[in-house]
Amino acid sequence: MKPSITFSVILAGLFFVNSPKLEAQQPLHQRIDAAVADQQPVSTQLLASDSEFMRRLYLDLLGTVPTLEEAKQFLNDESEDRRAQLVERLINDPRLNHHLATAFDVMLMERTSDSAIKSPVWRKYLYESFANNKPYNVLAREILSAGGTDPEMRVAAKFYLDRTGETNRLTRDVGRIFLGRDMQCAQCHNHPLIDTYYQEDYYGLFAFLNRSQLFTNKAKQNYFAEKSVGNVSFKSVFTQEAGETGPHLPGDNPVIEPYFQKLEEYKTRPNGDRVSEPTYSRRQQLADLATNGKNIAFNRNIANRLWGMMNGRALVMPVDLDHPANPPSNPALMSVLQQAIVDMDFDVKQFLKEIALSKTYQRSFDLGTALQSDPEQLQIQIDKIGQLREQTDEKAYEALDQWESKLEELKALRLKHAELSKAYLAADAAAAAQLDKYLAQDGAVFAAQTATDKQVPLRDAYAAAHASIAKVLESLPEDAVAKDAAAKFKAKLDASLAEIKKQTDAKTKAEAQGQKELEALAPLQVTLDNAWTAWKPAKAEIFALETEVQSLRNEFERLQTLVAAYETQEYEFGKIKSNADLRLEVAAAQQKVKSITGEVATAEVGVAALKTQVAQAQSEMEAAVNFRQAAQAELTKVTNVRTRKSEAIQLLAAVVESTTTATVTIAKDPQVLATQQQLAGSQEKLKAELSALDQQVRQATEDVASKTEKANVAIEKKEAMANQLAVAQTAYQQLTTSLNTATQTAIDLSRQYEDSTEKLSRQLVNHFVVSDLRALSPEQLANAMMESLGVTAVYRRGVIAELDKAKPLTDADKNDSATMIQREREISEGVEAKIAAIRNEFVTLYGAGAGQVQTDFFSTIDQALYITNGSRVTGWVASNSYLVGGLLKLEDSAQIAEDLYISVLSRKPSGAEIQRVQEFLESVGDQKSQALQDMVWALLASAEFRFNH
Repeated sequence: MKPSITFSVILAGLFFVNSPKLEAQQPLHQRIDAAVADQQPVSTQLLASDSEFMRRLYLDLLGTVPTLEEAKQFLNDESEDRRAQLVERLINDPRLNHHLATAFDVMLMERTSDSAIKSPVWRKYLYESFANNKPYNVLAREILSAGGTDPEMRVAAKFYLDRTGETNRLTRDVGRIFLGRDMQCAQCHNHPLIDTYYQEDYYGLFAFLNRSQLFTNKAKQNYFAEKSVGNVSFKSVFTQEAGETGPHLPGDNPVIEPYFQKLEEYKTRPNGDRVSEPTYSRRQQLADLATNGKNIAFNRNIANRLWGMMNGRALVMPVDLDHPANPPSNPALMSVLQQAIVDMDFDVKQFLKEIALSKTYQRSFDLGTALQSDPEQLQIQIDKIGQLREQTDEKAYEALDQWESKLEELKALRLKHAELSKAYLAADAAAAAQLDKYLAQDGAVFAAQTATDKQVPLRDAYAAAHASIAKVLESLPEDAVAKDAAAKFKAKLDASLAEIKKQTDAKTKAEAQGQKELEALAPLQVTLDNAWTAWKPAKAEIFALETEVQSLRNEFERLQTLVAAYETQEYEFGKIKSNADLRLEVAAAQQKVKSITGEVATAEVGVAALKTQVAQAQSEMEAAVNFRQAAQAELTKVTNVRTRKSEAIQLLAAVVESTTTATVTIAKDPQVLATQQQLAGSQEKLKAELSALDQQVRQATEDVASKTEKANVAIEKKEAMANQLAVAQTAYQQLTTSLNTATQTAIDLSRQYEDSTEKLSRQLVNHFVVSDLRALSPEQLANAMMESLGVTAVYRRGVIAELDKAKPLTDADKNDSATMIQREREISEGVEAKIAAIRNEFVTLYGAGAGQVQTDFFSTIDQALYITNGSRVTGWVASNSYLVGGLLKLEDSAQIAEDLYISVLSRKPSGAEIQRVQEFLESVGDQKSQALQDMVWALLASAEFRFNH
């Protein structure tokens, strides 16, 4: 299925270079920003502050921090183009050449121990190369072609000689360092982990180097000599599949090699203490083909490494594992950069300048609003990328089918012409073996002639001396001294003549044997010529098909790279979407907490109100119950009184009745009658009182009934209110539980979001949304420490004084830009000569081992002891000749704070920091010097100083 127009546009924007016409109109730094913006999943417009940018630029371009004066000049500059001006100044600063020499030394030699070529000489070669603006491809060509025979260029052979010329090691390191491909594991079989690193690729690169070998002459000097013969064959230890290959670079077509007669194969023949040099040098071909601007692997590798040098992270990581399954983090940007370095004629400084001018390089370390994207929009992007991946994957499978089909054709063609190839190789091997025999004799002839040529001047000198002494003896025949001298010179002369005869005889013998070997070579040469004549058209036919195969393979790997890039994008965009989803979940969870918190507060108020009402109802109930109890008590009391009254009346009635019966007989007795009347009156009185008590009982009974009813109402009200309170309290507890759960959920989600964001920050660094945090290299740390503490400034003033004395400048010189540029270069070289040994101390402690990754941060006890206990740094901090001495002369604590922070951290202090400095200085009394030392140590020990950010 063909991609839609929309997807085609996206594909072109993401992964292909703009048209040459458009590129010609647009500076590289703008194309960089466009390529980055096109593929960024999220973005932020935040740029580093001026102080952050300044420190970053100085460290990346000069390998050090700005001086106090340089920093103040830039930080106080209010011009809108101050950053561009600073970039221009530093690109033309001679310190850049020293930093590039250091960076490329580490890149090319990986801190390998010195052997044939010493590091100072090598560093000088690199320094002068950059000082003279030698293009990188020219520098690489010199290194890859060097053998050490040219005295002027012997230093360039360090890459080969210090690796002892071991072919497999060199094959690996040339592939890693110049082509970005570590194919070591493809030496014995196809790479077990990287599908596109084939054993044939390894030996294609190996073939450029297998004819070269380390040669040590009689003077014990090493060279990287090269033979004219040496075919390459290989067999997989896994599949036992065998093959042969000529030289070819990754991604390039096989090399068409010229055919020479055997005697024409050498410019300088081997043997006889000579450094052999073939007429056709495969190593020179390696140098030429890799650096001619057409080899994508070479172009891509240096562009990738230079980008990494400036941004802390290369587009392809690790830098020596460039393959389709490990695509650039931004393929479009990679395409822009790898073409730009060629278009700029491999001008490293201008390339770095354009990177520094880009907004991408100037990004802030702060994420800002980068992770505020809409998940729905991200999902749309993910879906589009997924469709592009599927469409590209289909194309990749089609390309694979075409490649594999053409490979089968190639295998068949090779099989068809196998006998011709076999015959040619056999004839070549036979002729080469015979040539070696001849060359052995030729070398003996050369060695004998060389020895003779050395003896002839000696013989002549001894003969002349002996003749002179002989004349003296004619006049003084008995002179003992003259006799002794004559005898010695005669012995020397005889020895020289004997050596000449010996070498002459050896030469004659070797020439005779050589002639025989040469005659034996003639028919073998004829056979070889015939074999070549038969093999040549077949070889051309195979080469043509190999070219097609390589083209199809390149297309397949290009598409495979895109598929892998899309897969990576899908995964990374998915992580960003998950983060965005989490952000929304956190916001929803926090809103839920806020909502429930409001409900809890409302419920809490309701519960409090109900508690008040329940308490009031309880009080009312208790009062009503008390009233009821009081009424009941009163009823009981009145009832008891009535009962007693009633009993009294009944008793009195019985008395009255018994008295009445008794008085029948004595009815006329006045006293009895009076008593009877009194009892009757008492009875009536008691009846009256009882009637009153009955009324009281009725009233008390009614009061009890009334109070009981009120008490029951109060009790029911209280119980109802208590039930309401219980319900409210239950609801409150449930809300509280919900709040705790929601709060914990929000906390958990926040932690997940923070963890996700922290992990994403590295991903966003990879996409250059934000800048990277990277440890200073050992060289940067040393330079920064010396510059911050004022040590370098002291050396600089000393060098200037020495130059002014040795080569004083006239007024005309000071007005001549070329003269002043040269003087700045001389100052830089003089300072470098004085601080190099000190910097090496830091490299020894802070640098990784030879051949190891040199960008990883690690800390050791030895490092800590060197800094805190070693006399070097402690002496710098304590000395009044450096930073602390300058600060001691200042009276204003605010000015002390400013100079301290700018010197060490390359930024002005904040208001709070100025206040802390003021307060600290006020608290130490007359211990100002120690206080200043303490503050310097505190800033040097900070992460802000130790890292580039």
